[in-house]
Amino acid sequence: MSSRRLGRSAGLYGAGSLLLLLGAFPLFWMLSTSLKPSGEIFATPTLVPRHATIANFVQLLVETNFAVYFKNSVIVSLATVVLTLGVSATGAYSLTRFSFRGRDTVIRLILATYMFAPIMIIIPFYILVRQLGLVNTRLAVLLA
Repeated sequence: MSSRRLGRSAGLYGAGSLLLLLGAFPLFWMLSTSLKPSGEIFATPTLVPRHATIANFVQLLVETNFAVYFKNSVIVSLATVVLTLGVSATGAYSLTRFSFRGRDTVIRLILATYMFAPIMIIIPFYILVRQLGLVNTRLAVLLA
């Protein structure tokens, strides 16, 4: 292996390792904070807890409805992925494989929607959801 190729590989691995550390640091910090007692969280910041405890996890499971919240998150996320993949895959397949009148117009309309911020549809979407009686339901979150 030539020295130039070895240097390039070392540089790529170094850059990849740096990106991994930058991306993983918030996760390590979150885990470290979850293992600290309340008083230590706001003291001098350290990555390794001085007195590790699982009291925060016990409090989470005992004093909150964590299981219900977690179940709701799993249901909504899985349903969203399935719905999104189903609709987008069939739509993309039909737009790429079939030739029909108005195909270019549909493609242009889809691309034109990217020019607008998604925040613009929140109020009309809420009005629609309220009229359909879907406020505070999983279906409303799924459709959003």
